[in-house]
Amino acid sequence: MNKYADLLAQGIEPPGAVRAVDPEAEKRRMDHEMEMKQMEMQLERQKLEEEQQKFEYEQELEKQRLVQEQQKLEQEQLKLKLQECLEMEKVTFEKERFKQETKLKTAELENKQRAENDETKLLKRYGDALAQVISTQPEKNY
Repeated sequence: MNKYADLLAQGIEPPGAVRAVDPEAEKRRMDHEMEMKQMEMQLERQKLEEEQQKFEYEQELEKQRLVQEQQKLEQEQLKLKLQECLEMEKVTFEKERFKQETKLKTAELENKQRAENDETKLLKRYGDALAQVISTQPEKNY
């Protein structure tokens, strides 16, 4: 008996000892364990939902980042096309201006040549040239 009491005091049940089970206490223990399991499952569900929400949030951020990058690339392409168009217009404008200047200079040269080659002006020029070459002759009295 002493040995049995010592073992019970230490919390060890001797082999072959039958313990009396209180059905009410056992039911409360089972209910408590069931509540604990349900709470653990609920916590686990909450964790999974939080992870799912975090994953969805990260996916949404990634989509937004990709959309922003795509928009930025499109803007850059539009900017490059605009610059290319402006350069082409500038080159076209320069060509047109050069053609106009060439036409104007050609017309001026033609007008100048026409003016220089006018017969009356030619005669006057030749007369002026002769007047400078030939000196005046004294009058002779015979």
